[in-house]
Amino acid sequence: MEEDLAISISKKYIGDLVTSDDQDRSDFEVDVKRIDNLTILVSFKMDQTETSFRAQLSSQKEGTLFRVHEKVSQDHILSGVSGFLYGKPSIHGGFLHNLDSLYFHVCKTYFDKSQKEFYFLGKEQDQSNALRPEVMFSQLSSC
Repeated sequence: MEEDLAISISKKYIGDLVTSDDQDRSDFEVDVKRIDNLTILVSFKMDQTETSFRAQLSSQKEGTLFRVHEKVSQDHILSGVSGFLYGKPSIHGGFLHNLDSLYFHVCKTYFDKSQKEFYFLGKEQDQSNALRPEVMFSQLSSC
């Protein structure tokens, strides 16, 4: 029976999103939804624009990693960017066990020849909330 990798990674994540045009957003939300056992849909909203892509999962020693499916829209092509993990030339993101975090690196290439890259690193929403100073303080004050 085929392992359902998508269930373990399908969550909301909060983290930092950095773009190639020098935008840096903290507390950025990314939603990962299961499509089938080995496919997910990753989506986020930036500047009133919804961005989403599908990715194919694989289980490797580093974690549940993925390869982005190239997506063509009316004004751009979205593709994955590799290079974060040494020796993994076709990996564009995934959930890394040693960081306990989700990451991805994608690029939108517009038909006017401009590009915009997006790099995200974040924790599950529940873990991210637990790390906030106000949540930690409220937990300490209730003791």
